[in-house]
Amino acid sequence: MKRIFSPYRICPIGAHVDHQGGAVLGRTLSIGTTLDYEPLDSNEIRITSDQFGEAIFFIDEIDHAHWVRYAQAAANVLKPKRGMKAYVTGSLIGSGLSSSASVGLAYLKALADVNDIDLTAEHLVQLDYELEREQLGLQNGLLDPMAIVYGKKDALLFMDTVTGSVKPIPDSPSTDAAWIVAYSGISRELTKSGFNIRVSECHEAASLLKDGAHILGDVPCELFEETKMSLPENLRRRATHFFAETERVRQGAKLWEEAKLEEFGQLMNQSCASSINNYRSGSEILIELHELVSSICGIYGSRFSGGGYGGCVIALAQRSLAEDACAEIVERFAEKHPELASKVFVAEMGDGISPSSSTLPLLGAGSGESPSPAGRRDRDEGEIKSAILLAAGRGKRQRPYTDVTPKPLLEVNGRATLDYVLTAVTKAGMERVCIVTNHLEEKIFEYVGDGSKWDLSVTFAHQSELRGNGDALLCAPRKWISHEPVMVVATDYILEESSLLELVQAHNKHHADITMSLKECPIEELTVRSSVDVDADWRVKRIIEKPKRDEIMSPYAASILFIFPPIIWKYLSRVKASERGEIEMQSAVQRMIEDGYKALGVLQPVPQEWTPEFINKMEVE
Repeated sequence: MKRIFSPYRICPIGAHVDHQGGAVLGRTLSIGTTLDYEPLDSNEIRITSDQFGEAIFFIDEIDHAHWVRYAQAAANVLKPKRGMKAYVTGSLIGSGLSSSASVGLAYLKALADVNDIDLTAEHLVQLDYELEREQLGLQNGLLDPMAIVYGKKDALLFMDTVTGSVKPIPDSPSTDAAWIVAYSGISRELTKSGFNIRVSECHEAASLLKDGAHILGDVPCELFEETKMSLPENLRRRATHFFAETERVRQGAKLWEEAKLEEFGQLMNQSCASSINNYRSGSEILIELHELVSSICGIYGSRFSGGGYGGCVIALAQRSLAEDACAEIVERFAEKHPELASKVFVAEMGDGISPSSSTLPLLGAGSGESPSPAGRRDRDEGEIKSAILLAAGRGKRQRPYTDVTPKPLLEVNGRATLDYVLTAVTKAGMERVCIVTNHLEEKIFEYVGDGSKWDLSVTFAHQSELRGNGDALLCAPRKWISHEPVMVVATDYILEESSLLELVQAHNKHHADITMSLKECPIEELTVRSSVDVDADWRVKRIIEKPKRDEIMSPYAASILFIFPPIIWKYLSRVKASERGEIEMQSAVQRMIEDGYKALGVLQPVPQEWTPEFINKMEVE
């Protein structure tokens, strides 16, 4: 299969002017849509999505109410003869970061590739414009496809939506700037919002100001100033926003070139105020979030991202204060709206839509860029100080030995497996552990004591029902781990002393949010373990617990050796029980990956587990 990555975009200044011929500022993020695809020898298109399931259709079909409509619209505007099979993933859908243009462009590029159709950048932009406007009924402009096609990781784009020209304005090497995305938890779809109504009002204002004018860009600014009072108030406000916003775009381009961040941030605030007062686009929640974000120390300015009818606020921040700002925004917004699944992160920038590669990437070493979700600090190796050890299971595979001895206390070479784990935990720099217990837990209490043998502070938690590893984590007291990363370790592994230290080092080196130990397994073992898909930089794209044979994605499974950020508790609390009646932490991990958290896989030797066969083999040797 081949792979395309199509990023999301932000527009710091230039709200609601691209559909009127106004210039805009934009840039692309490192998160977006990933599309894996291969050709089919028919006109059938099969799309599978983690969020929505599977859809199969023919090239000339379209259903405006179906989630697969963007793929259908792409086929309708491109008119390919050959179909494809594709797997699509993306996060923050409907959040105001142009996920619709991102996925539409990915479908267009993939369908063109399987049909040997050469698309120039200009043609790709125009096709996506037609896809959304003519096929799906959104009266949009060129901002979204232009930003996603021409995006530069290290530059802000000045885009003329009339001529189609793009001027990258490089980031200053001395700029102490970071971009924050604050997602309200409320998604929206522009075709179902007031977006098209506002566009129609702009067209009406243009036609009243000048005969034959269709868009406000056709009206000279001087003519608007002379005749604006002749317009009805609502149309005058829309036009006022257009002319003031296009001037802010020109000023903003100059300020970015001069690295004047405070002044640039002030223009963002002015842009948002005009969106609220003149364009009338802000929802109550988004206005509240914008006001909160702009009040935080270290924020230069902020504004709505997208139409302003839901979704995100984006902010320009002082990089050294950005992570603290994220944490404060999360805390204060959650206090007022605990019912919303909001998220806030420092967004890393990325390049525009990538060309398809000849095959999916081969596994190798490296590191990739990712969003830095809320609350994560720059790490050093000493920051991860807590571990949760899972020791509640009855050990069915180890019976009858576990009828009288808890699984973590089964011995190898005169040492309990729990001793191997605690020694490795100490070596990794942990200072305190919580051991989750159930079966024969009194024997574990007696064996571990106060933990001083391993120089650890020990707490115990009781898992009343054995309902999976996610449920076990939720049993742990969170007062001492609610604001810091935590290591999670199964206690039936015979670990090498340095194995957990290697995880911590990789976690810090690659600035991961989640780090997991991977092992290579025979296919028949994966169905009772997990299946993990990774890219060329060992970034985990997908994880499935106990997959069916046709769901296996690679020879890699995840050992129960993880490092999690503190937000894991929020995700675990939303996990529903599996068909087996278990709360699986792997389900929470998959949801976090979909929401943009960076998960790193570290390939390690397969950790040996205590089994009668292994003990017998050791005795023979």
